[in-house]
Amino acid sequence: MKIVEAHWEERNFGVTTQELIIDVSDDADSINSGIDNLTAQYQVVKLPPEQIANSNIFASRGFSFIESIIHIDTDITGWGKELPNYKIMSESERDTMLGYIVSGMFHTDRFSLDPFFPKEKVANRYKNVVFDEIERGAVLIGLLYKNDIVGFDLIKKTDESVYVCTLAGIYPPFQGMKLSGLMVGCGLSYVEDNGSGKIYTGISSNNIASLRAHLQAGYKINSITYIFIKHI
Repeated sequence: MKIVEAHWEERNFGVTTQELIIDVSDDADSINSGIDNLTAQYQVVKLPPEQIANSNIFASRGFSFIESIIHIDTDITGWGKELPNYKIMSESERDTMLGYIVSGMFHTDRFSLDPFFPKEKVANRYKNVVFDEIERGAVLIGLLYKNDIVGFDLIKKTDESVYVCTLAGIYPPFQGMKLSGLMVGCGLSYVEDNGSGKIYTGISSNNIASLRAHLQAGYKINSITYIFIKHI
């Protein structure tokens, strides 16, 4: 196991944050020892499915389960399917997207569902994610539907023919219009135009609609991480 000092979340929420990453080989004694070494105000445990038998430890130590992250991927090399149109966002289009985020665009992840975190700080966290990822080389693309940008995808090339989607969503005015499939295809279209390859992303188990859309588009589940949290 390892303990990660999540300084970025302290910037986002103003509380010290640590993540306890459990390994498949850790036994109950080492897990309890790892918990004993946590001192942060916001404590996060990330547990692989092979360790589910030890999940009762976290309830007994004051942790609450809040979500699973479902890690999925697909390879679109030789895809051969029609994909939606997109565009690289301009600065003004990015600002419009940030305005939607501030208005409360996301509702299903562990931060949005945590009553300890004010909604405005959760929204600000997503803004920070956007700027941080762009600084690391990510590209912000907009999904085009009837000539309007109706959503965005933040995607980054991490290796030769390997891409990661770190954040995506449909703008609130267009939610409920059954555009999830097009939103998933937006990232695929960008990857296809840039040499094809494999694309990875992670989806909260609280967001079944997004998971369903990704699986229907051809993504496969490769792993799951269970998330437990505790506030001190």
